[in-house]
Amino acid sequence: MRCIGRCVLMGTALVSWMSVQVAPEPSRPTIEGVLASAEAAYASIDTFTATGWVESEMVEADGRTRPYLFGRREFDVFFVRPDTLMLMMVHPGSEDFHTPWAWMLNAQGGQATYTASTNPPEMKSATLEGGVGAAAAVGSHGPALIAGLLLPEVVSRFRLRDLGEPALVGKESVRDVACWKVTGKFAGLPHAVTLWIAQSTGLVCQSTLDLPDGAALRRATIGFESVRVRTVGETAMRSVIGG
Repeated sequence: MRCIGRCVLMGTALVSWMSVQVAPEPSRPTIEGVLASAEAAYASIDTFTATGWVESEMVEADGRTRPYLFGRREFDVFFVRPDTLMLMMVHPGSEDFHTPWAWMLNAQGGQATYTASTNPPEMKSATLEGGVGAAAAVGSHGPALIAGLLLPEVVSRFRLRDLGEPALVGKESVRDVACWKVTGKFAGLPHAVTLWIAQSTGLVCQSTLDLPDGAALRRATIGFESVRVRTVGETAMRSVIGG
């Protein structure tokens, strides 16, 4: 009898152990769900500040990389819904473009002022129509992506709702942030894009855009080092990416 009792107990324990081992993982969201959550996250933001960088490189057919165009640039963003945006980008100089430069877009209401300066000193300034929407037309990947995320109502090449052939290809961490890795093509651009969208907040941590150039590939990457937000109804800013 004691043997039977021990066998029953051992069998029960084995079944219990097996049930723990084969417990299914939490279901992975659909690509539609990830993009919808990201759009909702940006739509809920009242105030947004961020620092980050944009890096351009040439990827050769054999996989080697080298700086391209301006190499690495750094940016700062300050946005208050619905119509206040300050966007500044600084380039310290690079191997193929030695001259340092900086530009700033200051938009409020229906107009925006664009100012660019270089070293040796040279200042250029222009007034642009369209207010915050002017960010979509200034520069290339970086400003247009920021405009497309924060201002889906403006005309931008990088709006999440326009991502074609979207696919959720996995999970990756970017600067210690757990992200969904999403690929696709933006409307009107025959280039592949990869987005790393934070699982906890729905905000984009990083984006890479690949542009074919003969046998090589031009790659532009934008990374958000730190992001602080205040959503509608909140009274204080809070950090959502970085410190």
